[in-house]
This record gives sequence, structure tokens and C-alpha cells, in this order.
Amino acid sequence: MKIDLNNVLIDVSVNEQLTVLQYLRDQGLTGTKEGCASGDCGACTVLVQDKPGESVLLAVNSCITPLLQLAGKRLITVEGLTTEQELHPVQQQMIDNHGSQCGFCTPGFVMSLAGWTENRVFKQPGIVPDSEDGLRAEVIEAISGNLCRCTGYQPIIAAGLAAAVEMNAEQHSRLSKPMRNGSDSQFDDGLPGPVIVDEAGVETPLMLCPKDLPELDASLKQFPQARICAGGTDLFLEKTQQGNALECLVSTLDIAELTSCSISADALVIGAAVSFANIEQFCQAIWPDLGRLLDRFGSPQIRNRGTLGGNLATASPIGDMLPVLMVMNATIIARSYAGVERNIAVEGFFSGYRNTVLAEGEYIKAVSIGRAEFNGFRRYFKNSKRTMDDISTVMGAFYIDVQSCQVRAARIAYGGLAATPIRIKAVEAYLQGKAVGEIDIESATALLKSAINPLSDVRASADYRSEVAVNMLEIALREQAGEVIPSVTALI
Repeated sequence: MKIDLNNVLIDVSVNEQLTVLQYLRDQGLTGTKEGCASGDCGACTVLVQDKPGESVLLAVNSCITPLLQLAGKRLITVEGLTTEQELHPVQQQMIDNHGSQCGFCTPGFVMSLAGWTENRVFKQPGIVPDSEDGLRAEVIEAISGNLCRCTGYQPIIAAGLAAAVEMNAEQHSRLSKPMRNGSDSQFDDGLPGPVIVDEAGVETPLMLCPKDLPELDASLKQFPQARICAGGTDLFLEKTQQGNALECLVSTLDIAELTSCSISADALVIGAAVSFANIEQFCQAIWPDLGRLLDRFGSPQIRNRGTLGGNLATASPIGDMLPVLMVMNATIIARSYAGVERNIAVEGFFSGYRNTVLAEGEYIKAVSIGRAEFNGFRRYFKNSKRTMDDISTVMGAFYIDVQSCQVRAARIAYGGLAATPIRIKAVEAYLQGKAVGEIDIESATALLKSAINPLSDVRASADYRSEVAVNMLEIALREQAGEVIPSVTALI
């Protein structure tokens, strides 16, 4: 296969599943660092351009990005930022603002900021936010997936601010350019993809990349041992953290039916392989409160790769989207490799800790949410040790539909309290049918306390989780009644 690596078209030949990070360092491109190997620290950040005809550069964690998914795509590392021996503005500003001390994390910060400045100029040439605070917020968001223990972040933020102003003054990007069409002969060498050969001489492909649902079904039928890989942000942790071999994978990122969203008069439908970054962009108008939650979902690098279907299929009790989809009465559309589809209520999708009701040969095709579900009051709270780039300690989701000052529907769900996300039916029943002025918050929170038995682990004690869950419910009920509580805006 071929990859455009730092504007040089190269042939890539591998006989095992490699991450992009492993491959780069094997090639001597050691500017990309391994810090955590789990997508948490950002030291391995690179830029990927994956859609022909577009110039958008996606910052991704190379430590958990499958190399084979970059066939025919453009990859930029920190070594590829210079042009004719001239440093990229971000690199120069990091020097001028003393944004580096030990230097280990520096390439990752540089790549995150470079991608942000490039995309910003490409999308909005000549446009500067109304205030320095607005620009500063953009910088902080851009580096929210990068960790540094030396500088205190302020010199790095200063470098990002200065680079953004410089790039805007130039009104053109240094790196962004339309990617070559992946169907061009320069990318299509006509050779089969990499395979592994067992002791009996049987060949199995390392990565299958079907282009539509029938081809996906056929791939899964032919190779029942294959595992579906979308963004790989969870799957590749098995390789980097557990040392497990990942052999035959089926990529879903080239399938239009799985990578698209649609809004009709009846429903919002999100394909299973749509990234969270694209979900946030697509749903801005119809579901703006989701965007505020997704800003705290992982990091920009994770949101550029992680998918809704992957978040559901892992069945993690701390998956941020699961309680949200439960209170939105979402439906999972599952499909088998025989082409048979069925609808599964999200609430009934989990059969136990990290287990789902998907049958053998089934996969998640899409998630559907009825348009009527967007009419009610919605509130999502995420409690975590870090504001950004962290998983939930407790995730709370609340939906209350009030008509004529009376609660017509109430749905409350939590993640992080048990082996699976849970609905709090006792509190829902208490709220159902009540006039808004009749709701007694103490009674509701007492019912919640009696309905939950939170777990204790390294993230929090049971008592802490119980108190957080109660506080979330109280705040949601008070806000639904019209009270403004500005002190908790950071929770969302």
C-alpha cells in the first residue's frame, strides 16, 4: 500500500498490525514520542488528511491509530512541518515563548497547534475571534489532549496565540492542500493487502476495507474471526496496554452508510462509524447541548477518531454517550452479515459488564433518535478528575418533558455507578404526572439514594459517587424549574 508521508509518496509493507507510532519510529521518525500508549498524553500526535479533495488536517494519537487504515491518505509528522528550512510558525513561536523545557511533550503540542492554526486559516481566512479570550479558548481546546509537566502551559498557550495571529495575517496555510484522489493509480498499486500466514499455510488478511454494506457483510461472513475496527481508540488499547495480538480487522471507515448522519421529519440517524468530531458538527443546530458534553469527551485527537458505534459496542459502564442515549429513547439499528436488520432499545442493549445483546455476526449499523425527543428539557453532567481529556467518574443524563406545567415524561440515567449504565425508574415514576411546583427535591433525591448502590474503585468511593449523583439530580430539577446555577457550568 501507499501513504503520502510528509509529502513523499512511499510504499508500506508490513506483516503485522502496527500502530502509526510504531511504524514512524521504525522508520527513524523519532520526533513522534510514545508517552502513555493509550491516547491520553498527546505526545504522539500527528496530522492526518483522509478525504480526497479536502484540506482539513485531523490531529490524532498515532499510538492507537492503525497504520493500515492510512492507505492512500496523507500523514504529517513534526519532521514534515518545515518548508525550505523555515520553521512552521508554531515551531518558531514555541521557541520565542519558551514553550519547551524537557521537550518530550513538545512535538505533540506543536502538531496539535499546527493542525488547529492550519484548519483555522483554511476554513476562515482572515477571520479573528472577537476577543483575545475567544482566541485563548480556542488554543486551550486545541491542546486539551496534550499533557505537560514542565511549563505550566502558559508559554505554550502564548505560542499558540502568537502563531494564530501570524497565520491569520498571512491568510494562507503552510500545510493544507487538497489530498490526492485515493483512486489515482499512484495509490492503487494493484497488489493485495498485507496477510498473515498460519502454520497450515492459510492466508488471512490483516485489514479488510470494504466500501459498502454488502461488501462488509461478505467480509464478516468469509472471516468470522475478524474484528470490526472503526477509530480503534478502544480496540488498539488491547495491543498497546495488554500486549494482545490483533490480526484480522475489518475497517468500516470507507462505508458511506456507516459514516454519515441524516435528519428527517421523524428522526436523527447517526451512522455507527461517524466520529464524535463529525457528530458534534452535524448536530449543532438540533442538539446543541450534546456539543457542550462532547467538548469534554476525550480530547480533540480522540474525537477525531472515536466513533459512536465503538463507544456503544465496548459496553463500558463509564461510556459518556450511553446514559445520554438512554434518556433520549435512542434505538440501535443492528445488522447481521446475512443482511438482516433489527432495532434494539439502548436501555436493553447491555447484558452485563462490557457485554451486549448483539448476536454472533451482528454489528451496529446506526443509532436513531426520534425528533420528538428533542422537545424536552435535557441536561448532561460529567464528573471526572480532570475537566478535559478524562473519562467519567459519574455521568448523569436527565430528560424531563413538561407540558402545561406538568411532567409528561421523565427519564434519568447514570453511568459509573454500576456494571452497566442504569435508569432510575423510582425517581422517574415519582416525577411522572406531577405539576412542576409539586416536585419535592428532597423526596426525589431520597428515592435516588435508595435506588443506587455505587461501586468503589480507584476513581472514587461509593459514598463520593452517591453524593455526586444526588447533586446532579438536584441541580437538574432546580434548573428545569427555571433556576440559574452558574457555579456548575464546568460540569458540562
